[in-house]
Amino acid sequence: MNTLLFHAHEVGGDGTLKLGAEKPDARAEHIANVLKPELGSSLRVGQIDGLLGSGEVLQCLRADANSNNHACVQVHVGELKAAPPAKHPLHLVLALPRPKSLRRVLRGLANIGVTSIDLIQSYRVEKSYWSAPALEPAKLEAALLEGLSIANDTVLPKVQIYRRFKPYVEDIASALPMKTKLIAHPRTDIQPRLPKNRSEPVALAVGPEGGWTEYEVGLFSKAGFQAMSLGPRILSVEMALPTLGTALFFDLQRGN
Repeated sequence: MNTLLFHAHEVGGDGTLKLGAEKPDARAEHIANVLKPELGSSLRVGQIDGLLGSGEVLQCLRADANSNNHACVQVHVGELKAAPPAKHPLHLVLALPRPKSLRRVLRGLANIGVTSIDLIQSYRVEKSYWSAPALEPAKLEAALLEGLSIANDTVLPKVQIYRRFKPYVEDIASALPMKTKLIAHPRTDIQPRLPKNRSEPVALAVGPEGGWTEYEVGLFSKAGFQAMSLGPRILSVEMALPTLGTALFFDLQRGN
C-alpha cells in the first residue's frame, strides 16, 4: 500500500481518520504491522474518487492477541490538492474470470489504470461463478482499491455486470462510442491491430482462458469489434490482460 485511501465520510469534523477502532480494518493492519510509522510521521493519503495529499500519524497501535484488540490507527488528513494520475482510455469487456482469480485480476486492472470494466457471461464461463462471494460489491471495491493504493491513484474504475451474453453484445457493446473496438482471440491468422494514437479510447473484449467461441467472435464482429491476437499461445487471463494493456498503451524502448 503506497497510498492510504479513504471515503470522505470516514474523516471526522476535526480532519481525523480513525481506522480499526470499532472493527478490523485491513488498512490499519497494514500500516501498523508493515509500515510501522512513528508518531508524527507523514503518510501519503487520498480521498476515493478525489484528490491526493498527506496525513500525519497521530496514533498507531498494533493488534493485541491477548485482549483481541484490533490494530488501531489515527491519521490527521491534511490538505488534498494533488490530482491522481490519468487513466488509460481503456474500456474492458471481460468474460467473468474464475472467482479465485477475480480479486487479483481486478487489482491488476485498477493498478494499470483501466477506466471501466464490463464483466460478462461467455459460453466457457461456469454459471456458478455468478453466485460467488467475490462478486459482492464490497469485495469488488476492496480488490480495486488494492490496485489503486499501489498506483497512488484514487479514482475507481467503473464496473458493471451483465449476465446475458447476446443481449450485451447486441445492445451494449455495439453502441460503445469508441472508434477502436478490438476482441482478443488466440489465432495465428490474425495480425495485431493496435491504435496509432495511444490516447485514443479503446474498447477491448477479452474472453475466458479457453478463448471465445467462433460464434461469440462473430457476434462481436457484427457489433464492430475487430479481432487481434498475440499469437496461438493461450494465455491465462492474469497474463493476457497486462500483456494486452502494455501492447495498447505503452511504447517500450529496446536497447541495442
